Amino acid sequence: MTRLITAAVTALLFGVSAASAATFTDRSLFDAAAGPGLALESFESVPLSGNTASGGLPSADFGDFFVSATRPAVKVIDTPFFFAQNTTAGGKNFLYLDSDIGFTGFIMTLAFDAPVLSFGFDYSGLGRNGDESTIFINGETMILPKATDAPAFFGFTSENGVSAFSINTNNNSAFSIDELAYGGGETATPVPLPAALPMLLVAVAGFGLMKRRKAA
Repeated sequence: MTRLITAAVTALLFGVSAASAATFTDRSLFDAAAGPGLALESFESVPLSGNTASGGLPSADFGDFFVSATRPAVKVIDTPFFFAQNTTAGGKNFLYLDSDIGFTGFIMTLAFDAPVLSFGFDYSGLGRNGDESTIFINGETMILPKATDAPAFFGFTSENGVSAFSINTNNNSAFSIDELAYGGGETATPVPLPAALPMLLVAVAGFGLMKRRKAA
């Protein structure tokens, strides 16, 4: 009996964990899961901070979020370069992360001013040097699929707020980010426990007490 109750509790807890976050490689599916009202940064109104030949900055403030890198790599440009490109229809600008040193990667961190429940972005030019990059979110590390010949998308939704995420490019020296969607932070709350879980916990405790009484 104890094993059955414990298994039920474990299943419910696992369900909470599994349901608390999801990743997406398709923007339309991400949009459907995240819902309306997300902010969108296309970088079109952001002043250019470099070009394909110039060095990057250690960090940059974009209002709702702040981008930094372990090497001076942050800049906004308007010229495609080695498959890094703009993805805004009719646009030019995009966020370009470039260590300016071949086969030398870096870690980029994007920190939101307030926690968000969802974020997603187009990225391109990542993985040309062979190694896979990783993305770190809320204590979890995941593979970020390559985007060598064409732009790709990564999206993340969570029942817990996300304050920041980091991308480790490994030996990839440059890539771009565009069409960054984010929001939902005003409703960020801890993941609620299933309604049946407290009753199960009480049952486990009561069953244990009965066993101790019998043993006595």
